[in-house]
Amino acid sequence: MTGHPKSVAVLGGGLLGVCTALELARCGLAVDLFDRGEMLLSQAATRNEGKIHLGLVYANASLRTAQLMVDGALRFWPVLRRHLGDAVATIPVSDPFIYAVARDGQLAFSQVLAHAQRIGALLAGRAAADYPGGDLPTTPRRLSDAELARCFDPAMVSGAILTGERAIEVNTAAQLLRARVAAEPRIGVHLQTEVRHADWHPRGGLEVTVANSGKVWKRRYSTAVNALWDGRLALDRSLGLSPRRRWLWRLKYAIRVFDGSGAIDLPSFTGVLGTYGDFVQFPGGTLYLSWYPVCLQGKSGDVDVPPWPREMEDAPAAALAEATVRGLTGLAPSLAEAVAAFGGRRVVHGGIIYAAGETDIDDPQSGLHRRDQIGIVLHDGWVSVDPGKYSLAPWFAERVATEICGRSAR
Repeated sequence: MTGHPKSVAVLGGGLLGVCTALELARCGLAVDLFDRGEMLLSQAATRNEGKIHLGLVYANASLRTAQLMVDGALRFWPVLRRHLGDAVATIPVSDPFIYAVARDGQLAFSQVLAHAQRIGALLAGRAAADYPGGDLPTTPRRLSDAELARCFDPAMVSGAILTGERAIEVNTAAQLLRARVAAEPRIGVHLQTEVRHADWHPRGGLEVTVANSGKVWKRRYSTAVNALWDGRLALDRSLGLSPRRRWLWRLKYAIRVFDGSGAIDLPSFTGVLGTYGDFVQFPGGTLYLSWYPVCLQGKSGDVDVPPWPREMEDAPAAALAEATVRGLTGLAPSLAEAVAAFGGRRVVHGGIIYAAGETDIDDPQSGLHRRDQIGIVLHDGWVSVDPGKYSLAPWFAERVATEICGRSAR
């Protein structure tokens, strides 16, 4: 099958791929969007906590990582608003995160607080409307002893910091973005389609090989964007391209609770710095819980991601959920009883994490504590993107489209 040499292939229908396709269509280009799933935004884009990172969790890295996170976070909401219009206001947003500094963590409370204050300085003067929740306090506040004791176990947590960081409910965002793509006539969506190979075409552009329903076909494009997640490295390798640094794939599970009753009288929080976890509460009865020591279920430094299961059988899933709540309860003692009373439907899903580094986050020197060497690689019409974090994907999509649309206009 031959294609129009002026069209663009976007390979991967996660948040990066979907936003890239919408940006390209917006500037008038025809786009083919490929994904192997039964629907767009079905894997990593709906299996994380939805935190719009301001760099607070990267207190073990240079400020370059935090600056990158801030720049991307403050483009996240404007890009989604451009595509979704007023519907963006229907996406549930969490309350501001509290960072609970564990006594046995990698950094002392004073170090984490100093890092948060540096990020506050980076945020000074930035538009609050550009961040979910419409509030961007630039001065992190240390919880008083009474506030700390109400939420956390002082024997486990040396101090806690109220920040301006929030999360969005990723499933709602995904539903809205799927509908927006379906309504865009310039985007052709190809689901249950596996991208097999890519190569440069002798007459210019790229030829992409895909398989669907047992049929293999090829199509030529002026440009192809590698927005795959767990298949990105292998596809780059087929063109002779390799990452500059070693990498680590991780399989991490998380627990979502839907349709719960009432609200839990605890703030959303992240334990730092080390192998702890997150508790996130969204309006409308949705929770997100993850405890790294039990939710991390796989690690690999191979090019190809191992065939890790993304779903769990009922009994192991229930055991993982219980262990997760138990781990988080070590920091916040009232959490177990509160979650039990909350009720709701519990879902356990696994998602793939990619990051440069060879050791896990329990190593203070691990490259996983950095996210400053990520972004866009351009090579003769091939665009490969490592967005680093969910919250950076719309910003990188915007930048990719600026490059491609500018080249098309020239």
